[in-house]
Amino acid sequence: MAYKRTNSEMIMTIKPADRPWGRATTLEQFNALHDKLFTPGNYGQVALFDPRPSDVFITPFAKSGTTWLQQIAHGLRSQGDMNFEEVGFVVPCLDFPHPLGIALDAPQAFEPRAYMTHSNWQDVPKGGRYICAFRNPKDVIVSYYRFLENWFFEPGVIDLDAFAQNFVPPEDELGDWWLHMISWWEQRDNAAVLLLTYEDMVGDLVGTVRKVAGLMDITLTDDLLDTVVRQSSRDFMLANASHFDERGVRRLAEKEIGLPFNSDATKVTQGADKSRYRLSPEINAAFDAVWRSQIEPRTGWSDYDDLRKAVRVRHATST
Repeated sequence: MAYKRTNSEMIMTIKPADRPWGRATTLEQFNALHDKLFTPGNYGQVALFDPRPSDVFITPFAKSGTTWLQQIAHGLRSQGDMNFEEVGFVVPCLDFPHPLGIALDAPQAFEPRAYMTHSNWQDVPKGGRYICAFRNPKDVIVSYYRFLENWFFEPGVIDLDAFAQNFVPPEDELGDWWLHMISWWEQRDNAAVLLLTYEDMVGDLVGTVRKVAGLMDITLTDDLLDTVVRQSSRDFMLANASHFDERGVRRLAEKEIGLPFNSDATKVTQGADKSRYRLSPEINAAFDAVWRSQIEPRTGWSDYDDLRKAVRVRHATST
């Protein structure tokens, strides 16, 4: 869920002793809380892990289908087992191993072992198998804002556009979603990498499950397909939302930066009032400008829809 901000004047230091426990009420406070949680001691030791060739890494950028893919991958390898407290405890996060008490090289209850990380290709441990889903960056920002609202900051106190501006990199510099996407697209010919798009996962869940099973080298019977599709549907995941509520990282945030106990970090939702969560024309234009200056020269794509088409074409030519 991490992002790397590029606006250095927003960085400030907050220690738990300097402020009452509670959520941020300004963007500057949020940025400081975020920076404190994502310190090198907590976060970013991913590349030190030495994987097995069969290990599966789920690697989307934040709010791009990560939890969904964790559920699909775990259901496939476990025949639909739901006997877990939260999906992050059975498909652990490489990004917070030590503070969460995760022994990355320990056996898992089911094979193949599976992990999640939001890392770029450059930073992810090499030698396993990888599933990366892309999502429209404008939708990512809105979803991320909604996810952090009522967890890291009080509802309504931080302007959505100001939050989104954090993700607009300086001219001629790749960062955040933009760098993550390019790094994984460059692995499109790597047989160990499965590329998906969130939007096409929504449109074809059955096809998504089949593709993930293929990467994981799992024999997919009709019964297993039916089970995994049902258990990775929005209705099922909403009915079992406590299994997808980021409680491991929430506990860490409560301890490290003083966020309120039992904050809301539910990752499966009914959707949002789009009139409240709408990027301004100015922010939309800023994102479009980054695409034109940073993505189009590297790929030839004029917009995100072109990326979706490119991913679909690769699937069509590989079958």
